[in-house]
Amino acid sequence: IQASYRKNPERRAADLAYHLVEAGNLADPEQVIHWSANAGNNAMKTAAFEEAAHYFSTAIAELGDGVVNEGADEAKEQKADLLHTRGAAQLSLGRKDSFLEDLKAAYDQYAELRLGEKAARVAADISYIHVWNGEPDRVFDQVIRALQLLGDEETPGRCQLLSAHGLAHTMGREPADAERSHQAAVILARKLGGEQ
Repeated sequence: IQASYRKNPERRAADLAYHLVEAGNLADPEQVIHWSANAGNNAMKTAAFEEAAHYFSTAIAELGDGVVNEGADEAKEQKADLLHTRGAAQLSLGRKDSFLEDLKAAYDQYAELRLGEKAARVAADISYIHVWNGEPDRVFDQVIRALQLLGDEETPGRCQLLSAHGLAHTMGREPADAERSHQAAVILARKLGGEQ
């Protein structure tokens, strides 16, 4: 398959992942992870969220706790990345509890690795769900912890956290605090040149 589609093997990621999984112990685990993750990303682009969740789960299972617990930071980060993207698929399927479970696990991994920007983005996603669920009080601690982890870094993740913080204050009927957080987010976004 790779030879036939060597110019763009990513288009056949699902086929590659399928055959590698079917090969069992004969397959290279890194290849299983790589092609399963690619297949999951392709499925996300076409709104095939059930398939995406399946492929991300395959990659996560292949990584296994043993590999991650051996202290390989790269494997820990990779697992956190996969949990974050699987969480997005779960949310698109309406599975909020699974989404939160995956994102909390991803956040803990990023925090342990001191990956502030990735942790900030995950914390913002978690915070938005709490806002949408009418639970603004659950946002404040999450945002504060993520901001502390981020330190003085001025990043898009900080903008997202400040925005989530502002939304939580809005839901809590605290307009002055909401305005401060939103203004800080907008100022930083302009400074970073991020129109979105």
